[in-house]
Amino acid sequence: MRRKSRILGLVVSIFLLFQTTANVIAADPTVKIGSSATVALTNVNLVPGDQYQILSFDLKYTNNGARSLDLYDYWARVVSNKGITYSVQLHPDDKSLTSVAPGSSLTLRHFAKVGADVRLDQLTIRVVQFDFSLSDYERTIGEFPLSSAVSVVPANTSKYFEVKGAPIYSKVKEYTAMEGTDGAESAIQATFVLFNNGRRAVTIPEYKFLLETTGGILYQLEATSPDPEGSINPKSYKEYQLAGTVPGTVSIKGARLLLVQEIETGSGRLEVALGTYELVSGTGGGDSNTPTTSKLSLKTADGDYEIAAVGVKRTPWDIQDIVTVEFKVTNTTENIVPIPKLAGDIRFDNGTYLAMTPISNDFASELAPGSTTSVFMIAKVPASASYKSATIRLKRQVSETQTATIGQLAADVASSTRILAANEPHMTDTYGLQTSYRILSSGLYEGLYNNLYLVQIEISNRNSRNRNLVPIAGLFQSIDGQTFSAQVTDMSGTQTARTSRVVNVWTEIPKDLNPRSMRLVFGEAVSGGKLAANEGQADGIIQQAIYRLPDPEIPPVTSKGIQVAPFTLDILTFYPVYDQGDLSQNTLNIRMKYRLAKDIAFTNDTEDRNFMIALEYARGKSTFEQVLPIAVDETAENALKLGEHELFLSKTYPKNYDFHLLDAYMLRVYEEFKGYKKLIAEKPFYLYNLNDWSHE
Repeated sequence: MRRKSRILGLVVSIFLLFQTTANVIAADPTVKIGSSATVALTNVNLVPGDQYQILSFDLKYTNNGARSLDLYDYWARVVSNKGITYSVQLHPDDKSLTSVAPGSSLTLRHFAKVGADVRLDQLTIRVVQFDFSLSDYERTIGEFPLSSAVSVVPANTSKYFEVKGAPIYSKVKEYTAMEGTDGAESAIQATFVLFNNGRRAVTIPEYKFLLETTGGILYQLEATSPDPEGSINPKSYKEYQLAGTVPGTVSIKGARLLLVQEIETGSGRLEVALGTYELVSGTGGGDSNTPTTSKLSLKTADGDYEIAAVGVKRTPWDIQDIVTVEFKVTNTTENIVPIPKLAGDIRFDNGTYLAMTPISNDFASELAPGSTTSVFMIAKVPASASYKSATIRLKRQVSETQTATIGQLAADVASSTRILAANEPHMTDTYGLQTSYRILSSGLYEGLYNNLYLVQIEISNRNSRNRNLVPIAGLFQSIDGQTFSAQVTDMSGTQTARTSRVVNVWTEIPKDLNPRSMRLVFGEAVSGGKLAANEGQADGIIQQAIYRLPDPEIPPVTSKGIQVAPFTLDILTFYPVYDQGDLSQNTLNIRMKYRLAKDIAFTNDTEDRNFMIALEYARGKSTFEQVLPIAVDETAENALKLGEHELFLSKTYPKNYDFHLLDAYMLRVYEEFKGYKKLIAEKPFYLYNLNDWSHE
């Protein structure tokens, strides 16, 4: 007998300790061990078989006393109502657990081979204690009749167990069953999750997943995991994607999932169930007969949600149009929940069917209780397509290759992108990136062979923290419907909180194109199902805006407040002298006093945009042109610098050059960009005269 020599000295005390304990405790879920300890039966599972069944159960010992509880003194028996006794074995990982510390609990896993045809309600688990006063040294201190059958984990509920001392929570996260008809096979898909709530990584045993029908028939499900490793880090998940088929002649209604581990015993390997899980679809139907609603409810193992389609926006894009759908996802629980991964397709009343690409959220993963976030999807439709209504079949992404239908949503296609005036702000909140867009200026820039249409956009970071810049993409559209792809300033790097920057958006157009009533279509660039990086090529846009750009304005007659955003130039004095004293050449000397200021709300400079001055006489001919870049460093020549400075410029001319000294001259200030120029101010002046405009 185990530890007989040690126990002999304690026989009397043990006998006295337990002599008042009841022999059978059927109504009470626990059995008392003396006055300070109990044992409870939990987690009863049964794996059916043709020759035998494997019964598994847990006994939870709770020690409320001041001394350790020695588990060598207790064990279990399984007996049938016919008096048959079945040997019980401990799980191999639990054999080293021999005592329960004071004020703590310990769970031991057990299993036994029982008859193939025996029912649970015909079995009883006996808790046995050493007693040397009896002839067989065994005393039954309590019994658990198994009349309540298997311990099934309810749907959307986590089950706790331990793996090598680590606390593990398990759950059927998603379950979809498509029952076969007319003899066709039924398809099963499920997601099973393990969560390590411990402080150390733990190696997970190799598990099997069995689908058990109500008739006791078992079908093994194929299990794959995105993480091939067999361990789970602390506070981390491990997911198994389960899939399998069942013959169409076998009903899958009421089927359950068994989590099974193969255990090595002295008589071979046995499949022991660690848990039995209820299988209830977490998503519902969603076929063509599913009713279309304005909102959908989604219940998952992670939480409960309400989903609505805000509307469908359509904007031109390359040779096709972009269709963007924005969904509002609300957490209807009082807990923090993950943002569900959605997928879907859209059907228009013209018969067009489009699969939508979800735009992933790399900036947030959770939703606070009662909060709402937007989820975006895009599709591309032929530019010639015409429709009045649309229906969205919304799905949940279960794995990289699997989806489960949630239901159908009516889409508001009347919410097409509104055309904004140039002075209207466009506000966006894309996965927590709060941005404001505003048109600063726009206009036609003249070139030698083509013209260039340029728009300066103010992009403001409305977040309270620094963040990466959100690249934009778009196109220009002329009054007659022609489209021109837009080029955009480099937008790499970060943007400081609560600051703005100027971004150039431009395109080349034919010189004979009417620039009036131009429109700019732009949005936040996406590529490959996520917000685009600056170096990546955009394959679509979300958060679209369409701006009606103002027609070209007559440049003001002024020398003050001349803007090349974010800079403002004031020309204070202008003193041009045409010196003809040299025998071989003439020289134009210009002394210009100016003041240059920068709007501190902007973090960047002009980025390839410069000031340019020209001296032009009445007949529109230029005698002098000079590009004046804005100095990045103080050593730059013929460059404008912040503050008040004086600039000296000169140019030589042949002696026979006709400078038109008797004509009226105009100082014209241009904005120059990539060799193209746009007139932004002009001011008449006189040669050989100190033109003082400082007090105007």
